[in-house]
Amino acid sequence: MTLRLKSIIILGLLLFGTFFSLVPLGLGISSPNLHFLMYAKPLEEPLAPGLTDVPINFTIVNLNNFALHNVNVSAFSVFPFDLINYYNDTQNISILNWNPGQAISVIYYYNINNSASQGVYNISLKVAGPIFFFGHFHETLNASVAILGYARASVQAVWGSPSSPQLVAPGDNNVPITLVVVNQGNVELSNSSILLTSTYPIKFMQNYLNIGYLPPGQPVELTTYASVYPNATSGVYQIPAQIQYFSDSKIHTTVSIPITGYANFSVTSLWGSSSNPIVVGAGSARMPITLIVNNLGDVNVNNVSISFPQNEFPLHFLQQTGYLGIIPAGLYSETTLTVSVYSNASPGVYYLQGTIHYFNTNEKIYVPVAILGYARASVQAVWGSPSSPQLVAPGDNNVPITLVVVNQGNVELSNSSILLTSTYPIKFMQNYLNIGYLPPGQPVELTTYASVYPNATSGVYQIPAQIQYFSGKEVINTMITVPIVGYESFFISTVWGSTSSPLTAAPGQTNLPLTFLLRNLGDVDALNVSLYFSSSEFPIQFSQNAIMIGIVPAGQINEGSVTVNVFPNATPGTYYIPVVVHYSQVNVTQYVPVTIYSPKITLSVFTVPPQVFPGFYDVRIGTILTNYGTASAQNAYITFQSPFPVVSQSNITVGAIPPGVPVNSSFIINVPDNTPAGQYHLTFNVYYDGGSYTKTYTLTVYPKANITVVDVIYSQLQPGDTKVPVTIVLKNIGNSTAKNVKAILGSSDVIYPHVSSSNPLQALTASEASVGDLSPGQETNVTYVIDVSGGASAGSYPLTLTLVWNQTGSFVPFVQNDQFHVTVSPPLTSVLLQDPAFYIALIVVVIVIIILIVLLSRRRRK
Repeated sequence: MTLRLKSIIILGLLLFGTFFSLVPLGLGISSPNLHFLMYAKPLEEPLAPGLTDVPINFTIVNLNNFALHNVNVSAFSVFPFDLINYYNDTQNISILNWNPGQAISVIYYYNINNSASQGVYNISLKVAGPIFFFGHFHETLNASVAILGYARASVQAVWGSPSSPQLVAPGDNNVPITLVVVNQGNVELSNSSILLTSTYPIKFMQNYLNIGYLPPGQPVELTTYASVYPNATSGVYQIPAQIQYFSDSKIHTTVSIPITGYANFSVTSLWGSSSNPIVVGAGSARMPITLIVNNLGDVNVNNVSISFPQNEFPLHFLQQTGYLGIIPAGLYSETTLTVSVYSNASPGVYYLQGTIHYFNTNEKIYVPVAILGYARASVQAVWGSPSSPQLVAPGDNNVPITLVVVNQGNVELSNSSILLTSTYPIKFMQNYLNIGYLPPGQPVELTTYASVYPNATSGVYQIPAQIQYFSGKEVINTMITVPIVGYESFFISTVWGSTSSPLTAAPGQTNLPLTFLLRNLGDVDALNVSLYFSSSEFPIQFSQNAIMIGIVPAGQINEGSVTVNVFPNATPGTYYIPVVVHYSQVNVTQYVPVTIYSPKITLSVFTVPPQVFPGFYDVRIGTILTNYGTASAQNAYITFQSPFPVVSQSNITVGAIPPGVPVNSSFIINVPDNTPAGQYHLTFNVYYDGGSYTKTYTLTVYPKANITVVDVIYSQLQPGDTKVPVTIVLKNIGNSTAKNVKAILGSSDVIYPHVSSSNPLQALTASEASVGDLSPGQETNVTYVIDVSGGASAGSYPLTLTLVWNQTGSFVPFVQNDQFHVTVSPPLTSVLLQDPAFYIALIVVVIVIIILIVLLSRRRRK
């Protein structure tokens, strides 16, 4: 061992001995010489019995003059502090190094025992750990904690709410009640709730109400619903309740609940409604009666209804119960029932017993019902209608008559009707007329038909009648004053389209609106007016058989529209269509004018070319159709008739011709060359639905020059002849001057114009000759030089001379081909050989020669 190592060991032993000499140790026993300082401070104050999960902060100071290591601090329950059990013994805290004078803080959670009272209690912690090499210490440290909090609470009850309190009375159901909970302690109560006990005379709709946090001195309002026993008496009742808080702490208290309200009712009645009262009498059926229930008490009454027995003289209730709902104190509510009045009831005021139901209470009450109505009626008669009276004379049949029924009583008569008696001099077409409702003082007009006896005399007659009403058993006998006078009148006009957008209709048009304008010429309004017409009434066909006009005020116009089709074969004009005017059970037939407008068609004609001459072919006859009317022409087509051959179709379909829109069409004709000049008529027929139009157009065929060959001058032609002049004499036998006449000689295989071999270009002009102008009757000569084919046979050969000229009025030159014949004579030898006389003459000559030779021979011999 080295000297240095030995010195270190000796020094360590000296220090160790010095330490043990200064600090006495006990093995396994706490040292009385260890000193600690601990104080505890709750993090929630004040503390109160029953408080849970209270964090307490412990501060421990090492007062020793040496450091401690691996110190364990643990907590435990000490009354009234119940330590909350920690998971995995986490109530033990280890301190690895605790220096002298160092303060450490630890927090433990406790529940305060419910049985604790106000005061100062000790709370303890254990501190333990090793000391030096072989020693161990443990100390129990105490600190003081004050429990100064207390819990106290009160509960007040207010019906309704503090801001809107209300009174309740025995029998009130489901009334809102507000509980005002006040924490009169000095600690906030958490997890608080209130348990209510339903006991006479209060029944709570909820027994448990959650409060949550209840701060000290701060009222908390809770609203629930409660009902009051029907047999409760007025007073203030103390109802037990329990306030729970913290985990299982309780405060027993009572709730003061006043029951001081009362309910009282009165009932009045009126017939009809408050805004429209009526009067009823004996026999009135199914009448509304309004019951007015007044709440004379000081509490709001809900779920109120009133009921009656089905039969309570003099009423028969068709509805026995009326619901009124809530009736606030001092106010009223209404309900309406339907009842019938006994037929044998007398006028007067009756008190009917009913029952008012409210809360859970039934209360009998008497309701006054007044039956003050009486029935009286008169009937006046007007022939026709009051707005359109008419005169009648003996023998008039089926004349409308209006009965004006006036209810002179003070009650509306329902289900009323009138029975008529046919007696001299009136025979009614109907013996029964339904009136329905007959309001007091308001005349009701009924229209029927009647005939006047032929033997009647003028005057005013009293006709018996009977008015039945209500159930039909109630009867009023009266007389009808019937004068033999009256008139009626309606004026109906029509317009196509509408008054704001009028149209015109033409034959063949479909789905056109036709508006009927109905003027009421009477002095009363015509009600429920309708127009009826047959579905097909020439010249129009209706898409529906009726239209509803409604009300036509006196002197005013109302209108209705219907869609119609116009017959294609209709002709323009005004037609009178029967229309049945139905109003107030009266049917009046009127003939309404309906105008079918005519398309006004015009046809313009032009020719191409503008001037036509004989011999013109493919002459276009152009037409322009124009409708200057106000209605379209439907299904139109044109036919064309001409004295000249028509090379196009002579019938053209046009279709619709709208107003103001021109429609073009054309036809093609040929004018034969032999047509004499003059005027010829072309006929155009335009056919359309409901009409036609004929146009005759005068076509002028202008005269033209007619150049003919009057003579051909030439010497005898024989085959092979050349440079033979041929002169053609031309004459204008027409009535117009041919200008710039050019003659072109046609050629053939036998005869053709002469062309010099030295000038081949002469072939271009050898056949043409300019003649100039040729007036009517004027002759002129044209000479051509021709050659005759050497192989030509003798005979007459036709040649064509083409004449081309201009003429005033024609855009194109005229061309005319004239034919003439040229004769080719045979040669002389051919003529002699073909003539028998030639052979005879030859024989004669031969004979003569022979004779002469014989004679000469004889002379010589002599």
